[in-house]
Amino acid sequence: MIAGRDMLQEIDQHIDRANSEIESAGGHLEGLTRELNAVRLDTAEHFRQLARYRLDDLKAERLIGHLDDVDRIALALLEKHREAKAALSDRIAAVQERQRTLEKQRKTLQDARDAAGEALEERLKQVRARIGATEAYQQQKARADSAADVARKADEKAAQSENDRSEKGRPYEADSLFKYLWDRRFFTPDYWANPLLRLLDGWVARLIDFRKNRVNYHMLVEIPVRMRAHATKVAQTADLEIQALETIERQAAEADGVPALQKRLDQAEEQVHALDGEIEQEEERHRQLLEEREQLDAGEDGHSKQAFELILTELQREELSELYRQARSTPRPEDDALVARIGQARERVREIDADIRAANVAVTERRKALAELEALRRRFRQNSYDAYNSGFPSDFAMSVLLGQILGGVMGSDRAWQEIGRNQRSRGSRGFGGFGGPTRGGGGFRTGGGLGGGGFRTRGGF
Repeated sequence: MIAGRDMLQEIDQHIDRANSEIESAGGHLEGLTRELNAVRLDTAEHFRQLARYRLDDLKAERLIGHLDDVDRIALALLEKHREAKAALSDRIAAVQERQRTLEKQRKTLQDARDAAGEALEERLKQVRARIGATEAYQQQKARADSAADVARKADEKAAQSENDRSEKGRPYEADSLFKYLWDRRFFTPDYWANPLLRLLDGWVARLIDFRKNRVNYHMLVEIPVRMRAHATKVAQTADLEIQALETIERQAAEADGVPALQKRLDQAEEQVHALDGEIEQEEERHRQLLEEREQLDAGEDGHSKQAFELILTELQREELSELYRQARSTPRPEDDALVARIGQARERVREIDADIRAANVAVTERRKALAELEALRRRFRQNSYDAYNSGFPSDFAMSVLLGQILGGVMGSDRAWQEIGRNQRSRGSRGFGGFGGPTRGGGGFRTGGGLGGGGFRTRGGF
């Protein structure tokens, strides 16, 4: 068996890996955005040089001055973008540090929770051993087991009869003439009709042999009702016998100090889950900050958009476009070199734009994978699958599931189904209502008594 805590650690490792991949993808996206800004600013510089070569001094000075003004405004906006990115990075670092602190606290509380669970389990073993040797307990347990067995078999028979009623009753209910007479309660004291209708109903009854078929259908309907009533009655008897057994167990457990250990465990479990709530809040803050950073890295924030629009609008001005067309049509070496650089810059802008779109998809996929992994971890913790008595088969490939989530092949819902099918709880049978917290799924208490008897499902001192 692989301990649940080890499985949780593996989930943590994949979450760390997802965060690292987000950092890497975000850094790549930011680098592309910076390069795009640089190429556009370089393009503006090439146009300045082209203006110096081709235009007279006055006209060139006016055009270059306009480009300089746009550059200053754009650079000021990009500096604000840089400052916003630095401030956001500080906030992300603070949230991550808070998460690390909470995770350390959780491990401490988890150790205390598991120690309390082990102590309770050991004490219950001692109580079981002591009380299990007494004649009174053995006799009551035999009565409870016998009553539970009778109740289980009665329930199975009632369920089978109900299934037979559904299957075998279908032909009767599909016969419209039989259904008509049955609903009219023909051949019963409740039947009433005028003489003519009574005569016609009698003719129909003889036609379909209603008297015989009515008896058969009546038995088919009545038997499941009676068997279910019997099953309910013996279940109540079994419940009383089980309550008597649990009373003996509870009294023995109370005499040996089990309630105090149970309370200690319950409190430890509540502390763990309360801290999990704080961790979830920090995870949500982290997700929101990552979304903000993604916008900054992609240049989708207000400052970056304004700078891009200024530069792009300037480079698309008719005056610059005309200057570029004239330079291309004139065979001058200095013009040709600048025209080539401007053409190369435009081509590079198209390439970077495509790379940015791909990088945006990669960042989104990594962030989605992180959210799925964190959702899986929350469910794992909420259901106490990391508890001391929780484990998984040695051949359970948790890393494969997590890798598929990280790769975007599988969602957390499907992975959780596989985890739930493979999770096992050790030594978690209740005893007189004791045995662990009552939190759902994979927790400590799962019912069953000193000697089994799966009919027992209650707990709860």
